[in-house]
Amino acid sequence: MTRERAKELLPVITAFAEGKDIEIRIDDHWHLVVETTWGRDADYRIKPSPVLRPWRPEEVPVGAVVTRKSTPLQRRIIMGIEMDGNPMLGGYGNIHSSALLENWILADGKPCGVMEGSV
Repeated sequence: MTRERAKELLPVITAFAEGKDIEIRIDDHWHLVVETTWGRDADYRIKPSPVLRPWRPEEVPVGAVVTRKSTPLQRRIIMGIEMDGNPMLGGYGNIHSSALLENWILADGKPCGVMEGSV
């Protein structure tokens, strides 16, 4: 292994030693590493943490019931999508998708957004 390659791998090896999940790319797909010999031509990365993001307009579940986190008895129906791409709640009006994610949940307790994991 060259010194340059060692420098490239150092953050990944350190993360592996600390117990973080490491992935290796095989045929354009990422796979979890259990143990490795740190192949010199292999592509490694620290597994990305999942991120919760607001819905895009095409992902908004029109007709779904949402509940305000701060006042669980306050429920609204997602009536549709406004021209600006934001959801419209019945009896509430237009709400930005990020505010919906932050302050509301679906009636079943799931977040008003999409969890994106590693790719």
